[in-house]
Amino acid sequence: MSNKMTNRRRVAQLRVMVGALMGLLASVQFTAAQAEEANASTNPEPASTSAAPSQTDAEKSQQPAIKTAKAPDEFSPSEEISEDFAVSFPVDI
Repeated sequence: MSNKMTNRRRVAQLRVMVGALMGLLASVQFTAAQAEEANASTNPEPASTSAAPSQTDAEKSQQPAIKTAKAPDEFSPSEEISEDFAVSFPVDI
């Protein structure tokens, strides 16, 4: 009888340890993905300086301002939709 309880306890402890390790692994992956996303948004690729001729400040100020495109993270829907019809729930539950 004692042996069965010991085996059950070991199985329970093993399940807890596996669950904790899976949670730890998921949090590490999430943190790495967040860091990669933040790093990509804060470090844009450097422009090649060898292809463009150098310009003075006066020449730069005479050029028209370049319009910046929307960030790829912004979503603008092409059409609007209304909310669904309300659903009545039974009160006597």
